[in-house]
Amino acid sequence: MTNVEARYEMMKFFAEEICVNADDFLHDTNRVYLSNDSEPFFRMMCFGNAAVLQANKVIYDWCNDFVSKHIGFRCFDGGQMSEICRELSKHGYSASCGQGALADMTLKRKRKNIPYDIRIIMKNEIAKFYSDEIDGKFYPVDEKWRMLPYSEATEYIAACYDKNMVIGFAVADKNNDKIYDVGYETLPEYRQKGVATAVTIELTNLLLEAGIIPYAGFAWSNIASKNVLIKSGYIMGWSNMGANR
Repeated sequence: MTNVEARYEMMKFFAEEICVNADDFLHDTNRVYLSNDSEPFFRMMCFGNAAVLQANKVIYDWCNDFVSKHIGFRCFDGGQMSEICRELSKHGYSASCGQGALADMTLKRKRKNIPYDIRIIMKNEIAKFYSDEIDGKFYPVDEKWRMLPYSEATEYIAACYDKNMVIGFAVADKNNDKIYDVGYETLPEYRQKGVATAVTIELTNLLLEAGIIPYAGFAWSNIASKNVLIKSGYIMGWSNMGANR
């Protein structure tokens, strides 16, 4: 699969999620869709060309006026985002902003050499990885971890060990048969040692070999996550903005 094909698969995935047309992301003209229900109150995405929005009827006209004034990706510039934040606050919402990255499908990633062991945890072992033991050994994942708890969507984990202690890992959550969401975390005392990059590369290679498209989302402010993805052979793919109560 080429990067262009993978990028379009991501467009289709998010278009279905926010009930818009995937081809709108390819155009140069911004477009606003009216939400059928009360939620999402506001959602905006851009893959580099047009900004595509879904908006509640309360702010639908405002959104149309807003996007008529700006080129697609410029809707995410600081001044424009401030405008959106002010409008959302009038209705009791705050803004959440993020970016997404897609694995470069053409890149052959070399394993990163680190002085720790990496093990792939398969689906049937994942529940034990979080709470019990595997092959007679206990692998602690305790309150020191700031990651989400065990999820039924998780299909693979690339776990990094210092002796018998889990010091970092990357998880792959299944969105559909083609697309998996990748996340990663490292204990604070083991950061800046290449652990996050090593497990992300290991997991990304596994997914690509299985014909799966790996992607990751992160907050705009999370520079560390962005750097890990770049080192792991990911390319920046899209920007998104939503509304939270």
